[in-house]
Amino acid sequence: MEEKPKKSGTVGAVLGILFLVGLLGLLGYFGVSTLAKKSDLKPQPEKDIYYLEKGTWTSFRAKYSLNWGETTTFKHSVNFIPTAYEHYFLVADASLTNYVLVRADKNWYEKNFTQGVANDPDGLLVEGYVRGSDSKVRDDIDERIRNMRNEMLSTYGVILTGVSKVYVDTIATRFSIYEIFLCVAPLIGGFVFWLISRGKLGLKVDSKFGKVFFGALTVVALAYLCFAVHVISML
Repeated sequence: MEEKPKKSGTVGAVLGILFLVGLLGLLGYFGVSTLAKKSDLKPQPEKDIYYLEKGTWTSFRAKYSLNWGETTTFKHSVNFIPTAYEHYFLVADASLTNYVLVRADKNWYEKNFTQGVANDPDGLLVEGYVRGSDSKVRDDIDERIRNMRNEMLSTYGVILTGVSKVYVDTIATRFSIYEIFLCVAPLIGGFVFWLISRGKLGLKVDSKFGKVFFGALTVVALAYLCFAVHVISML
């Protein structure tokens, strides 16, 4: 009778470990596969209607930032604690035929545009991975478009309707590397722990150095967990 809770606890622990291993494996897979697809980057044709296909890499030249800066910020949080911020910008090509939602770093507009116009006379070359946009982000953008429709008509002579269900992610390369790191780091940590448990490194847990080492390892593990929550929030 007393053995059942132990068996149940063991099964739960095994399932938990398998879940974590599966999650980390998926992160590594998506990171590698996203980077691999970059070799097949497809530029959008100039002066023609863009075709943004989800799950592909693309590029185009953005001439205008339609609302002179960041269009919206989407905040992720866990129990009211912020874990990540996504920054979206609505840009258009030189002919104002295409307007595209872009995810980028917070200071992306300040670095590349002045008063709504790209610093590069030919337009800013935007490269990124096409992802499906969150419904909350899309609803927010659509509302903002409705609010600035008259301004866009008088300023650019273009009638905005709404954004597509995809966006171009300019920070996809960095986050793919983050995904791979999240997958590989526990493998390295597990290997080091195995070496210590086998006495391969000559490190004693109860020694002064051992206590410092495992204290530092705990801090690293907590930092890894926070970083993992941040990255997963942005996916």
